[in-house]
Amino acid sequence: MEVLRTRLRALFKGVDSGDAQAIEERRTPVLQEILLWEFGDDFRQDAQFAPMVDALDKMLDANEGFREHFSLLVRKLTQK
Repeated sequence: MEVLRTRLRALFKGVDSGDAQAIEERRTPVLQEILLWEFGDDFRQDAQFAPMVDALDKMLDANEGFREHFSLLVRKLTQK
């Protein structure tokens, strides 16, 4: 789990946790990192990888609760 946290923190390095646009721009790479951590780096080559990332991204857009949880995740990762 610490490896994943390290990878996610790297994605947010230098990003203001209060900048909604900057956080939004990092969401797809975050989803990709989580899926690769869960299923292995080879999953990037799977035909279902991109559609899965897109589906998860759309779910986050459609549900305010998911967006709030994502924002909380970002705040926790960027705390010093």
